[in-house]
Amino acid sequence: MKLEGVHTCVSPMISQDHNKLGSQMIAQSIHEIIQADPSTPISTIIAHMKTILGYTISYKKAWLGKQLTIEKVYGNWEESYQKLSSLLNAMQLYVPRFIWKMKTQPAYEGNQLDADHIIFKRVFWKFKPCIDGFKFCKPVVQVDGTFLYGKYRGTILVVVAQMAAITYYQLPLPLWRVK
Repeated sequence: MKLEGVHTCVSPMISQDHNKLGSQMIAQSIHEIIQADPSTPISTIIAHMKTILGYTISYKKAWLGKQLTIEKVYGNWEESYQKLSSLLNAMQLYVPRFIWKMKTQPAYEGNQLDADHIIFKRVFWKFKPCIDGFKFCKPVVQVDGTFLYGKYRGTILVVVAQMAAITYYQLPLPLWRVK
């Protein structure tokens, strides 16, 4: 069989990526950069790899390499979650009048209860003197929030009230997790 006409199945742009240049190697290469600044943009990682190796890697490889490096430097989400209760209990033990509360819910696989897993909903912590001092604040409360991105999404809310001396007073800080 002979094909006639223009051949159109080849991409007009030739890839500068290397198939053996994986996210593990990228993670090793950018370890110091990410350790110095975890918010390093993916475009900077791509440019760095182009500079040191001469290959323009894909956005996906750069992102995966950055995620691996962040996990190596700071640990993963699951390990951090496992340490959260211990950290808050230690704070309660050593910091006078420290208050915290964590909400979780059972996990389900379809309609079956998954007894080995729970779902984190929210955590609340505050120093008791901040709660006690609220009665001295003006009746104006300001709420500000920011969205969390990545594997775990949610919203962090900061609640502030203004005291008579025009100083700001932080109120209880909730962390909300949303689906």
